[in-house]
Amino acid sequence: MKILTLLGLFVVLTTSPTTNCTPGQFKPPPIPYNFNVPVVISYPGFGSDFGYLALSLIVFVIMLLPLPTPTINRTPTPRPTPTLSPRPTPTPTPRPTPTPIPRCPSQYTLYSTNCGQFCYRYESEACAHWDEARIACRNEGADLWVPEVCSYPFFQEHVRKNKGTCLGIWIGVFRVQSLVNYMTVQGDRLEDNFQFWGKDEPDRSMPFEGNEDACVEMSRPLDYLMRDQICLNRFGFICKRSVSLDIS
Repeated sequence: MKILTLLGLFVVLTTSPTTNCTPGQFKPPPIPYNFNVPVVISYPGFGSDFGYLALSLIVFVIMLLPLPTPTINRTPTPRPTPTLSPRPTPTPTPRPTPTPIPRCPSQYTLYSTNCGQFCYRYESEACAHWDEARIACRNEGADLWVPEVCSYPFFQEHVRKNKGTCLGIWIGVFRVQSLVNYMTVQGDRLEDNFQFWGKDEPDRSMPFEGNEDACVEMSRPLDYLMRDQICLNRFGFICKRSVSLDIS
């Protein structure tokens, strides 16, 4: 802006009108001798030069005035906050649940049918008293097998096919001399109408010597059906224990 103003001032000053006389050549008109008449002396171009001078002064003053500073809005425009879409939460893949595998200790066999699962050991060579047979089972974490309607046919057939030197097989049923009913080693009562008693069994007819109790065997002469016997007889036995579940 100031450069344009100076350029305009230069044009004005260089194009201002001048008089036709040069310095030293101007001669004033002769003054009349009549001093009673006022004389007006006029210099050519004086008025025009004064006007240009005044205009130049005005332009110069304008130049000295401070230019208006434009108001700049320096407030930063806020950037739009990007909208972040939430990441989808990954669905963890469920690990397959391992199926427990039933296992039995050595010398025991797994029995697994719709009747249940357990481990058993059939002893047909080491004949023992009923109490001795039970102690042998309990030392292995087991007990004498208690006959059940569901599992009895299996063991009846198993003993038929695997006969040993013992003539009978002790099971977990007994009767104390002072009682009438037969009980299992689990503390349950076994009824006389249980379907796997032998014919006319239990007869309760054997003589008791002293304080002997009556115990129950699977008798070979009765095709391995049940009958009561004196507990001091020596027979084989069947032990039963729970299975161990292996999850590995």
